[in-house]
Amino acid sequence: MTIAGLLSLVLACAEAPSPAASPTTAVVLTPIEYEGELVEAFRDRIEAQMRAGLERSEYTVFDAGAAPGVPAYRVHARLGVDDRNYRLQLSVDDANGVSVAQIDRTCELCGIQEVAEMVANEAAALAGDLGARVRALPLLTIESQPSGATIELDGRAAGQTPASLRVPVGRHRARAQLSGHFDQEVEIDAFAGLNQTIALRLVPRPVPPTPEQRRRAAMGPVGAVVLVLGGGALASGAVLLALDERPLRSQCSGADIDAFGNCRQLYDTLAGGVALTVTGAISAAVGSALLGLAYGKRHPRRRGARR
Repeated sequence: MTIAGLLSLVLACAEAPSPAASPTTAVVLTPIEYEGELVEAFRDRIEAQMRAGLERSEYTVFDAGAAPGVPAYRVHARLGVDDRNYRLQLSVDDANGVSVAQIDRTCELCGIQEVAEMVANEAAALAGDLGARVRALPLLTIESQPSGATIELDGRAAGQTPASLRVPVGRHRARAQLSGHFDQEVEIDAFAGLNQTIALRLVPRPVPPTPEQRRRAAMGPVGAVVLVLGGGALASGAVLLALDERPLRSQCSGADIDAFGNCRQLYDTLAGGVALTVTGAISAAVGSALLGLAYGKRHPRRRGARR
């Protein structure tokens, strides 16, 4: 079995998908390091088979200089050769650069077949250790209301809610972002072997008024003022109409009284009363209309039924 196949086995065992786990589908393959004399053709074969083996798994393989855009494991391999003595070093780092599994074994006076067997045995042990470490990681399930919010965990994109994420033990900071809502950020303490569900309720942002709403809102105060002035004008006009042709009591004496005892000095307020009454009525109507436009309910226009 080649080193490429064994590393593929390590990653497949370590990241076997489960319903609760947050899958990691990207692997960054760093160049294999060689120490000692090794035939160039054998090196090319190892590198080609390593990539081919990883691409047959569930992972997308990237070169060391590429940016997967998602959390990815980094696979490192070193093969030391000293005549018939070999030293194999394999390690896997998580997305934070923390080594999560590694082996370091030697095989003295070994042939190629013995080296392959050593790699197979140690890779199997490495896979078991990595799988145990991954299963022991805390599981955070982040939900939001409404759902579909973009999640950042410790400053890195982590998908959309609802999301289930395996995280290292310790304190983490999660941020939920959704268009039209205020961001929400929380701190979470993650403990080994503990599954936690974090429920976030996102508060909608106030919707700014439309130009039409602002125009209608401005009509309210104007309509109220016009209505009050119109009411005052109506009241004044009514008073003037009531006074018209009535005697002016303060001047009803002496020569201002005719032979029949009627006062010659009378109020002449008909024109003023009519003018104020008409003006007040118009103003009251205009004010009422403005108030209706500002505060009345608007009903959508009914479209004619299609034939």
